Amino acid sequence: MTLAQILKEKKLLAIDIKKKYKLPVKNKPLWVVIINNKQILQKLYFGLATLPVDFIVVWDFWKEWKDEQCKNIYVTKELRRNILPAFDFAILDSETTDLSKYSSQAIVPIAINEWHFSSILNEFNPEKNLWNAYLYEEYNEWSIFHALIRYLENTRFPMDHKNLVKNVFEK
Repeated sequence: MTLAQILKEKKLLAIDIKKKYKLPVKNKPLWVVIINNKQILQKLYFGLATLPVDFIVVWDFWKEWKDEQCKNIYVTKELRRNILPAFDFAILDSETTDLSKYSSQAIVPIAINEWHFSSILNEFNPEKNLWNAYLYEEYNEWSIFHALIRYLENTRFPMDHKNLVKNVFEK
């Protein structure tokens, strides 16, 4: 499958998922959050609610739910593999062991800089259109949020974003 086909499929699937989980369709990006540290996730949660992005948060709650106060967040116990192609990016922690399942779907990783995948992940440089991720320096909510905002800024420049996704897909 070509990158153009993947991007088209990603967009259509994202709209279906947003409707299914009652997320605002007007928000273009759809992101997944997979952080196992519940304290960091809890602190990050309300910051996510302020962004013009839809999030599916993987959290080991006793049920799946839609937060009525945070209309752009849906919480699920596990990520179904069939919806993975819909996501634009994934916030990952160092417990993630299979990066290829994200990169093969052209999902941009936001990951910690000191990680077992740090040899293949490099901070995207929009001036040179090089590299394939956004990295956070410390494992805390502020550093993660900072990387998230840098990536969100990148989405404002369609050609930069397309180059980033191409770099991820081709890695």
